[in-house]
Amino acid sequence: MEQTVSVIVPVYNCKDYLPKCIKSILNQTYPQIQLVLVDDGSSDESGEICDSYAAQDARILVHHQKNGGVSKARNTGLEAAAGKWILFVDSDDYVDEDYCRRMLDASMQCDADVVIARPFSQSQPDVQRYEAAQIERLKQTCLAYDETKFDYNIDGPWGKLFRRSLIEAHNIRFPEALSRSEDAYFCATVYEHTTSICCLNWFGYVHVEREGSLCRRFAPDAPKMLERILCENQKWVQKYHPGEADYEKALWYRVLPGIDECEKTYFLHEANSNSLLGKMRCYSRFLNSGLVCHAIRMLKAKDIPKQQYRIRLLIFKLHLGWLFLLIKMLK
Repeated sequence: MEQTVSVIVPVYNCKDYLPKCIKSILNQTYPQIQLVLVDDGSSDESGEICDSYAAQDARILVHHQKNGGVSKARNTGLEAAAGKWILFVDSDDYVDEDYCRRMLDASMQCDADVVIARPFSQSQPDVQRYEAAQIERLKQTCLAYDETKFDYNIDGPWGKLFRRSLIEAHNIRFPEALSRSEDAYFCATVYEHTTSICCLNWFGYVHVEREGSLCRRFAPDAPKMLERILCENQKWVQKYHPGEADYEKALWYRVLPGIDECEKTYFLHEANSNSLLGKMRCYSRFLNSGLVCHAIRMLKAKDIPKQQYRIRLLIFKLHLGWLFLLIKMLK
């Protein structure tokens, strides 16, 4: 499979979206693809849909497994992939018919290990190779989850083409202990192991946020998950960039969007039945324990680009987080 592109699709309870996703991949103008569908223990008809398409097209490989989360599903897909290149597509998304061909052409033009697609901009060249400084910024942005650094997706696996030999040479996988930021961790690790990345000024990928998506779901484990994210990112920095100030700043900055996520998916979520006082106490304990507290101590307001986050940080440092949450709840 010299120039075959392996397209990995993790599948979980998405029967209403899955056919459109699969068809968009099978209808590519670049036909030399392997479609790996990983049914992650779906309880709807998603698994049967996968099998039905596989019976009609030999390019499709289906793997059924017990539910283990998107990281495990993508890792299963990586183990099964046989192509020279890897693309990830989420099961509720779909792609342009020229997606594979244009991503592959960009990689050939720049001899790149990674292609990052971005929405079209008239001010940008069709294909642009990242310099070393830009790659450093890519990695730090993945760690920080800082949306101010790039105006397009650089920390999710979708919208990107990866050279499989690079992934296999360094045994790069998604961390299965994380249910959030696992994609940013994966991308940062890939970027760490290459100096050959280019940006394609054409997207061709439609990302759909459905009602039950992770960013909208009630997540009682969100505070513990943020602690795990900070722990895994800390290990990553210690492994690849120990003692480097810019990476330390990026590491601890992650707590600010993380706290924001925890508020939306747990503390302020409509499904949270705790009393007003209970929510405030729980929020205060959350801010004053573990790596969350350590990150707040380590951050400096002058290093925070977003004014909203600078104000938040100052409130947290003054141990007035409970008041901040109260004001948001009473709005």
